[in-house]
Amino acid sequence: MATQKTPKTSNKLKYGDTRADGFRFGGYENVTLKSGITKKMGRWYSPEVFLKRRERSAESSKRAKLNNPEKYAGHSKNWRLKNPERSQNARLKNKFGISVDEYNKKLARQNSVCAICEKSCGSGRNLAVDHCHASGKIRG
Repeated sequence: MATQKTPKTSNKLKYGDTRADGFRFGGYENVTLKSGITKKMGRWYSPEVFLKRRERSAESSKRAKLNNPEKYAGHSKNWRLKNPERSQNARLKNKFGISVDEYNKKLARQNSVCAICEKSCGSGRNLAVDHCHASGKIRG
């Protein structure tokens, strides 16, 4: 008779998780006890301290990128290549305030061709979003 294993559920805490008392989880650290045993313990911070530490960490990351640009140059490009839909979604949200789904619906209404010249893009790139450069509003 074969026994079935029950799937393991992860009880690991994630950075920023909040306890009932409002304290936020800041990560794990190795702590050496008086007995000499090293144990992995979670660090909890008050909301104010957590936000200050997160802000300081972000500033430190920005400084590191400015001081060593060649180290970080390929990171964003690699991420965009690995996550093309998320990258496109972020670009459309930032620039035009629409999602990839909204873009695809508009494209489907145009039969996947340019609304102006009624041709598809020969190079295989996505069609541009027709918008007013003064106001940024999408024309259609």
